[in-house]
Amino acid sequence: MLEPSCVYLMELGVQEDVAAYRKNMEWQTSELLFPHKKMCALKKVQVGVVVLESDNVANAVAEEFLSLLEAIL
Repeated sequence: MLEPSCVYLMELGVQEDVAAYRKNMEWQTSELLFPHKKMCALKKVQVGVVVLESDNVANAVAEEFLSLLEAIL
């Protein structure tokens, strides 16, 4: 059985790994979308980036769409 201090240190390591993973994914997303954002800026079109994390893509998109629609109405 692991001591509580060992479990705590393992959790800290996992949290750091998750933070590093998210930062890397943010960078990759930014790099991938940069040309599209630049094109929109040249055409004076406002654009925003929303990154969704979910196991069910369809539900995540639907929920985000509904929340944006509610904010407009």
